[in-house]
Amino acid sequence: MVGSVSNHLVLVVGESADGEQLCTALSRMGYVAERASDRAESLERLRGGHYTGCVIDRALLGERSAESLRLMRAMAREMAVVLRGAGRSTQDAGLLLGADDVLASSADAPAVAKRLRMAIERRQRARQQRVAGARRVLFVDSGDEPASSRAVCEHLRGEGDCQPL
Repeated sequence: MVGSVSNHLVLVVGESADGEQLCTALSRMGYVAERASDRAESLERLRGGHYTGCVIDRALLGERSAESLRLMRAMAREMAVVLRGAGRSTQDAGLLLGADDVLASSADAPAVAKRLRMAIERRQRARQQRVAGARRVLFVDSGDEPASSRAVCEHLRGEGDCQPL
């Protein structure tokens, strides 16, 4: 299962029985699944919490699905996103918009859960590789302005490309 990263998910699958099956499949894998019924609720949840992954039912995003996916990706850069319900013609578009994986609407709940788990694991490995290969920055502090120095160091760490020595 996942290491020190949160195992919470936000699922945009509505109130269908299929959504319940997906939550059950994810729970069996050790995830805590939360459901959002529509685009607005999913965005609100993303604003209020940290999520490891998201299954988005394209139909629930409505006509602005491209804009919604970009906004979700901007709000949670490290979150794995699986777009569900895409036809063959929109699969490439989903990947170009930031989805980690794109599935047809006919994909069953266990298959979707497995693909989400794989997307989460890929993102975690990529993050670990970025940290392992991070630039090393030597920040020499004169001690004159400790608050300013701390702010610079925190900013470098927050970028994810640098780690303290």
